[in-house]
This record gives sequence, structure tokens and C-alpha cells, in this order.
Amino acid sequence: MEKNTQAGAMSRSRFPDGFRILKGKQEYVTYIDHSSIRAWYSQTPWTYEAHFHSAVEIIMPLRGEVVYTVEDKTYSVQSDEVLIVPPNRIHTLTMAEGSARYLLLFEPDNLFGMRDMQLVEEMLKWRKGTWVDKSDLHAVHEAGLLNLDIRKARKVLGWKPRWGFEETVKNTVQWYAAVADGRNPMAITKEQIETYCYC
Repeated sequence: MEKNTQAGAMSRSRFPDGFRILKGKQEYVTYIDHSSIRAWYSQTPWTYEAHFHSAVEIIMPLRGEVVYTVEDKTYSVQSDEVLIVPPNRIHTLTMAEGSARYLLLFEPDNLFGMRDMQLVEEMLKWRKGTWVDKSDLHAVHEAGLLNLDIRKARKVLGWKPRWGFEETVKNTVQWYAAVADGRNPMAITKEQIETYCYC
């Protein structure tokens, strides 16, 4: 890795598939031509200093762990877990010896411009319509960071999902569609719980 640094100037670190460009703590994510996603695979122990960028960052350890500090919270991300870091959040990451991970970066503005919008396409299979992107990056969000993991439910409760992606989307859309058409929400909910429990 090569570094070119000057006081108050940008630093540029060379990686096998491109550059990492920093100005202070702000990183300017570079993308390969005609692409809006960067993906890195690494199995080299490494620590990235505190930084932030406009991209959404997704970390997926394949083995071992990656430790993230996002603002004031620390997360130990294990294999089979996914951590999503929202844009413009100061964060550090350390990858332990013997670990391997994928790291993905993409600009949120490009999310709805991607052709392969699996969720939207799946929803429109069950309810005719069109969609318009009205997202506001400056609005208050449900959570600053989401870390979804069902391993504890599997281990402690012996739980496992009965529905896959397509069945889950279908039932979600059908619930909202039925309510919009005037059906009783409680009745629909009970029907879907019974279907889920006895499928």
C-alpha cells in the first residue's frame, strides 16, 4: 500500500482494486467506471482509523470477527452477521487475525436507480402499481444503525423461519392491500398468524 500525505491535504492509499482517498476524517469513495458499488474481500488483519463518507457501508464477515466502533457504540460483528453503517457516521473497524470479510460501499442516491430492485419488483407482483422515490436523507430515521441477527432466537427458542423472502413479501403486501380495501386489520392478522403457524 502506498500513501501520499501532506499537512491539510488529501491522502491517497493504493489498494489492489483502486484508491482510498481521505481529507482529514472524510473519505471520498471511488468507484470503478460504470459502477455504483464497491466490494472488497480481505483476510488481512487491518485497522481503519476513524473516518466517514457519504456511502452506505455493509460489512459481512465470512469467518472470525470484525470490530466496528460507530460514533459512541462498539459492535463485534461475527460470521453470518451483517452490519450496516449509514452515511456520514464516524466509524473505525478492526479485523482480527484469522478473519475474512466482504465490505460493500454504495451511494444511497443510487439505491433506487439500480435495475435489480428485488424487493420493489417482488411487491409489484402482488399489487399492481408504480413507485416514486420520495426518500429524504435528512429526515429522522428509525435507527442510525441496524444489525439484524436471528441466531439468538434459533439457539434459545429453537425458532426458525417458516417463510422465505417471496412468501414474506406476498403476505405483507396482501395485508396492506386488504386493509386498504376495507377489511378488518385484526381479522387479517389472525388469519396470517394461523397460516404461518400451521403452514
